[in-house]
Amino acid sequence: MIPLLMETGKSAEVRPNQPSDLSRRFSLGVRLLSGAFRFSGRVTWGSLLRDVPPGIRVVSVDLFNTLLLREPGAGREIALRWASAFIRLLGEDSGSTLTEEECLELRRGTAKALRRQAITDGLDPEFRHEELVSRLAEGLAGRPLEAEAAASASATELDLERSALGLNPEILAFAQANQQRGLRIIAISDMYFSGSQLHGLLSSLGVSCVSHVYSSCDLLLTKTTGRLFSHVLKVEGLEPRELLHVGDSLTADVLSPRAMGIRAAYYTPRRTAVKRHQLLTP
Repeated sequence: MIPLLMETGKSAEVRPNQPSDLSRRFSLGVRLLSGAFRFSGRVTWGSLLRDVPPGIRVVSVDLFNTLLLREPGAGREIALRWASAFIRLLGEDSGSTLTEEECLELRRGTAKALRRQAITDGLDPEFRHEELVSRLAEGLAGRPLEAEAAASASATELDLERSALGLNPEILAFAQANQQRGLRIIAISDMYFSGSQLHGLLSSLGVSCVSHVYSSCDLLLTKTTGRLFSHVLKVEGLEPRELLHVGDSLTADVLSPRAMGIRAAYYTPRRTAVKRHQLLTP
């Protein structure tokens, strides 16, 4: 996941019947550690370039920093441009002296609060983008955004992201080759944009081999905890050994699925020089 900002959250207050944040983290750590030592069916990116393991029915790829690569140094510019657009959307209600930096700082605080609330509700620390901007508007202007305005603010950020994204030719070729072999190709992403929004983003970049996108924000379940992978296995009708996942996060894309028996390979974008002119763009 590459959010607009580094919107990390803090632990939430715990309800009486909930495990403490410490116990949750300990349990997750133990499960991920088991993934580090699970060698059965272990695969590497190098081996996948030759062929996928037998028994695989579905190949999944991470999106940001794997199939999609952002133009170097674009993150801050995207953040400031989005904040400027959001302040204009709120108009006078936002306060005439509000700066882009102040808006972004308030956004970070809002994201933390939403993640804490999700944990309190027994879900994973995730949120939907429309919920984020509506809650942010409520804090700045004293009223939440209407659904249409929230969708517009979300679309603005997605458009800004798209302008700085290109396709990773190595991962795209891998996905296309396996589709031609008859395997189903999906994407699994920890992101606050919905699966339909992300699938639309791929389509706008000319990607047709990805049949479906599973996003953490649709269910408030993440790859890191493994709960999003569990959902994918159920919906796709797969045994863990029948899914192959490739991604750039050692925790979310490798250790977590391996702990469940899913075959997963660690991919680092450094295998290809991440320069704008080397990315595939429409």
